[in-house]
Amino acid sequence: FKGKDTLLGRLRKLKDHVLDEAAKSHSYPSGWLTDIVDRYLNPDKYEVVDDSMFHWIESHIADMKISKRTRYKYDAMLQSLKEFNPALDWADLTHLFYKDYIKSLEKKGLAKNTIFDRIKVIKATAKAGEMAKVNKYNDYQFFKLEPEESDNIYLNDSEIARLANVNLSRHKHLEETRDLFVVACWVGCRFGDFNKITPDNIKNNLIHFKQAKTKGKVIIPLHPTVKRILEKYNGKLPQAKVNQL
Repeated sequence: FKGKDTLLGRLRKLKDHVLDEAAKSHSYPSGWLTDIVDRYLNPDKYEVVDDSMFHWIESHIADMKISKRTRYKYDAMLQSLKEFNPALDWADLTHLFYKDYIKSLEKKGLAKNTIFDRIKVIKATAKAGEMAKVNKYNDYQFFKLEPEESDNIYLNDSEIARLANVNLSRHKHLEETRDLFVVACWVGCRFGDFNKITPDNIKNNLIHFKQAKTKGKVIIPLHPTVKRILEKYNGKLPQAKVNQL
């Protein structure tokens, strides 16, 4: 009959599957064959759904339209929570968790502002979970932590010049990273805007470009050191090896 070859092929695959499962089994209780066949034909019925907090957070982070820097903060938070308690769930986000979690981060030597960022991201994630109807608890709303004012350390003109003049020609990767750092000092743009510093963006000794994050247009004076470094690389800065210049 029409289609018999297709049907026979399906039956052969089913037969092979049953024989494979039989080889793995040590006993064949009543209903064994029916169960094996049903699992083969209807795998969706037996798929285990992971409804854990961590699984939802992973999916939530993957779906978020955020910058690489912000995604890093969320990933760091997720990894930190897993290390703190691999079985953590929404109901565990209590005030007791809050105190113990902060203590654990302090023992690891994390700065107060880093801990503040972790708590801030946890609260944002818990709120998103509540809005998505997967988190039924709201103790997270009472997590309170204030950021700490930090001292901004900077280099003065002579220190930047000394750094720029160090001979690193024998270590190309260090030389390129140093040059990028010096450019960053004199330009002050975000990491994501470095690739916009090209001869096409320079007019009358001024650098013109549109910021990636804010979409705002900026005009920056072209410092002689930046001009010299651009000429060194034929107008195109090298690719940064790391984000932390």
